[in-house]
Amino acid sequence: MVKYAIKCSRCGAPIQWNKTALNVSCEYCGQPVNQIRKENNFKNKFDAFIKNIPLPSKEEIRDKGKFLLSKQKILKEEIRDKVKFLLSKQKILSERQLEFIGTNANRFFSKKRNIAILIAIPLAGWGYMKINYPIKANLSFPETPYKPSKPKETGDFVLYSNTKMKKYMAFIKQWCAKYRSSEELSECIANNNTQLYFDKGSAIREGDWIIMKLGGTINNGNISTKHFYDLAVNCKKGIMAWYNRDQAPAYYRKNFSSETLAKDNREKPVEIALKMGKLWWLEGYAQWDISKGEYIGWSKENLRRAKWQLSKVKDCVYKQKRCEIFGKNKASSKTEIKRKKAALAYKKIERQKLNYDYNNLFKKTCKIKI
Repeated sequence: MVKYAIKCSRCGAPIQWNKTALNVSCEYCGQPVNQIRKENNFKNKFDAFIKNIPLPSKEEIRDKGKFLLSKQKILKEEIRDKVKFLLSKQKILSERQLEFIGTNANRFFSKKRNIAILIAIPLAGWGYMKINYPIKANLSFPETPYKPSKPKETGDFVLYSNTKMKKYMAFIKQWCAKYRSSEELSECIANNNTQLYFDKGSAIREGDWIIMKLGGTINNGNISTKHFYDLAVNCKKGIMAWYNRDQAPAYYRKNFSSETLAKDNREKPVEIALKMGKLWWLEGYAQWDISKGEYIGWSKENLRRAKWQLSKVKDCVYKQKRCEIFGKNKASSKTEIKRKKAALAYKKIERQKLNYDYNNLFKKTCKIKI
């Protein structure tokens, strides 16, 4: 007979029995033991297994939590020390300044008022940019004078833009690089020394509009109005509009009939500028900010269109039917995107210069007493 061994649940003494005996008792303490219940009952085996699993006590869990929190605090301190070290290496802040920041940081963030101020600063910055430098808006097209009167030149010129301005220098450098690349930069700047004026004495008033002649000079020559448009300014609505002169430019005389010139010469402006905060949104000469509702909208749309074309041809093989729609392959599309990005960068610098010019022109013309 095969015998099985098991321990007594009361005293722990070994108990042995064979297959024929279903119930036995402990020889030492007399505790009855059921063989079937102890050996074949799966539930009892599982319960015994669970009881043998070592589980942490409440104290151990609490100690583990304290340990993790302390580790987190140590990591924060290490990050702070590393930031201090990097700043000290860059010689941005002195050791004394770093210690001051470290000791006062907790004091600063403990006050709710300081946290509110910290949140308010970026919100205020966002609001300032939204009001003073809006790049998107739904605008209605401004009304401009219809066939405004023709002002007469008096020679009472007022300067509003010259080459000494930083904005002008940034623009003329990129203009020389783009259109006068064969010349030395210093030579190009010297040959394009431009001053812009308006004729204060020519100003006339028609309703809310002040109309006057514009002029300018190159390389300190005589001031002339020959190649400049007439200007109409609405100081109440922040609008400036440029109109053709008495005689249309040679390009228009060559490419348009005399009937068209007579009709369109001063019925509508060739360009409009609408004041939006500190920016001037333009309409005319491929400057379609007002129509598109986006600052420098034409150049930005060209860039978006180039990126869209690349998305359509990037998975194609050149000369496949679905790629021939654009007449471009992946490489040419990427080149086109680079050109459009360069054109947008050029336009941004140009518009910075124009914004400065137009703000000066607007402020000075609106001070004229007629």
